[in-house]
Amino acid sequence: MRLAGAEPLTSYTAGPLTGVPAVTRNSYGTGTAWYVATHPDATTLAALLDRIRGEAGVSPVRSTPADVEAVVRSGAEADYLFLINHGDSDAEVPVTPGAVELLTGKAAGETVTVSAGGVAVVREAR
Repeated sequence: MRLAGAEPLTSYTAGPLTGVPAVTRNSYGTGTAWYVATHPDATTLAALLDRIRGEAGVSPVRSTPADVEAVVRSGAEADYLFLINHGDSDAEVPVTPGAVELLTGKAAGETVTVSAGGVAVVREAR
């Protein structure tokens, strides 16, 4: 691997690639590119992604269990919270009081349950 301006962040510590960069970062203009030349374990990958998000100033739209993906879209009168549970068990996600889960039409209360492998769409009034 040739760095060509990239900064090595971690390198292989054993085997035939000892000393070769495993993760690099290259800033150009207002952007930054990261290159991961390996397949890290889940814990290492999660830590790396946390670092990348932190340096980019990106924060989660909502606190969710590890396997739940959350996206918020804003409308004229309300926010819409889209939840996808990629896990094998049901998950509880906090929502704004008075929210409505749109797929069932039910009031959500303080949390909404997203079934394992399921989705929920929540309308939260502002």
